[in-house]
Amino acid sequence: MTGNQRFDLETRWAADLSTLSYERIPEATRHALKLLLLDSLGTALAAGTLGDGREQLSAYLRAQSPSDDCAVLGLGGRASVSSAAFVNGALVHALNFDALGAHGGQDRKSTRLN
Repeated sequence: MTGNQRFDLETRWAADLSTLSYERIPEATRHALKLLLLDSLGTALAAGTLGDGREQLSAYLRAQSPSDDCAVLGLGGRASVSSAAFVNGALVHALNFDALGAHGGQDRKSTRLN
């Protein structure tokens, strides 16, 4: 794929997503996304007390400039958008739990969602 082809594909995706409404998302997809979101939130909250790297993530937050933009899951407090996104994403993966599909296998969509 050339750079121009990639740009064209990204432009088409962005245009389609910019017009996406909740009602256009199929019900089965909405249901799956809700389950993945709940799974991610629960894992992040648990990782705030049990996860590998919890102390390092707390130290990272303390070293950042104070900000009240976004909530930090599991560790409490608030941080800038980029710091909260980094720490929340790390917490979601800190316990090495990935969502399981309906038949017990790993649901690879959960990794892409985070």
